[in-house]
Amino acid sequence: KMIIVDCIDSFIKENTKLKVGVLKFDNQLPEEIAREYYSKLYEMDKLDFDIIITQKFEDKGLGRVLNSKLERALSKFK
Repeated sequence: KMIIVDCIDSFIKENTKLKVGVLKFDNQLPEEIAREYYSKLYEMDKLDFDIIITQKFEDKGLGRVLNSKLERALSKFK
């Protein structure tokens, strides 16, 4: 199962009994994120987390494309 959260840290603090996987892209260029997105998600899915969480990207430019990928991925992981 995968969900979008408003605050990753808050979700983790409120759900300490869950094995939480965090799909997060710090300090990466949007082009790199777009290239690696599905492979990272697939790798995380194999790790048997109770839930995978992520945050939306800024909804402009490539961020809008990445959010679209996120929505498609969510529909597959529900």
